[in-house]
Amino acid sequence: MSGGGQLTGWLNLPEQEKTELGLRYIPEFFWSAPEYALDIDLALNGSLTSGADSKLKIHRLWSRWSTAQMEIRFGLQKVNFGSATLFRPLQWFDTLDPLDPLGFTESVKGLLLRYYLPNNANFWLWGLYGNDELKGPEIVPAKKQDLEFGGRLQLPVFNGEAGLTYHQRRLDFGRSPTFSMQSDEITPERRIGLDGKWDLGIGIWLEAAHIAADIDNKFLRDLYLENQYHSTIGADYTFDLGNGLHVLIEKYNLDTDLYRADRNHNTQAYGALADYPVGLYDTVSVIQYYAKKNDSLSLRWQRTYDDWVWQFLATAAPDYTAQKKTTGALQVLLSYNY
Repeated sequence: MSGGGQLTGWLNLPEQEKTELGLRYIPEFFWSAPEYALDIDLALNGSLTSGADSKLKIHRLWSRWSTAQMEIRFGLQKVNFGSATLFRPLQWFDTLDPLDPLGFTESVKGLLLRYYLPNNANFWLWGLYGNDELKGPEIVPAKKQDLEFGGRLQLPVFNGEAGLTYHQRRLDFGRSPTFSMQSDEITPERRIGLDGKWDLGIGIWLEAAHIAADIDNKFLRDLYLENQYHSTIGADYTFDLGNGLHVLIEKYNLDTDLYRADRNHNTQAYGALADYPVGLYDTVSVIQYYAKKNDSLSLRWQRTYDDWVWQFLATAAPDYTAQKKTTGALQVLLSYNY
């Protein structure tokens, strides 16, 4: 058995809300039995935040049986895929944040099978059960104690790779904090995703998803949007300036098949990230998001030294409800890994 962990503390100083002080401890334990090709991973999540109750829960708990070409993983685990960074149409199960240097995400309960072919192609099959809370950016949870299932095929294409993904679940509007007053309908939802990433001198990628729900309630159909078409295209390049200036840009679209004169459900957004290594341990970054009445600018300084990670993050955004007054926030984060 081996073990490790992560201890993180943070201080959030929002302009219009109360100051938040938080502490999170994630101890992790790993067992391996090579003679049976079996691994078991357990991680706990203990957190304490000012103004809120302390929490202790299981963060990861999975067992894995693996061979040279296949692995089967069962339990509470991280599941994520896709090529985009700032806008992620395929963020179906994780809560990863591009501003989080630790890559923290919640887990899902289920069975995941991956099979790898000699040409680097691979396919995934999964079944999820009992994930009653919202996952990723969802606003309507799945039916309680219900089965979700899907799969993914990932293939080498030219000097990159492309993936085709499918997932199906049943929406429970009666459990949604947003739509429960309108309907308690339970309806199937199907998701189809396509993504790819290539190196053509510059890195380019695309990620797209079609999300369809068969909703009977006409009023609810207008609010939730039966058909959603999400897409992101992006590119990045590292310029030969000093220690290397890395620049990444993405454009996001949300389109629907609903057209009304009094409401526009289609959305466009843009994002850019530039980061520059100041030295061996320090990196400064700028992240800009822009969408109609929803833009923000973030400045980040991060120091990584052995097992320590420091981050100072300052964010500013116009408040369009207050005559375009700018609001801001400051976060200080310190993490120790062992």
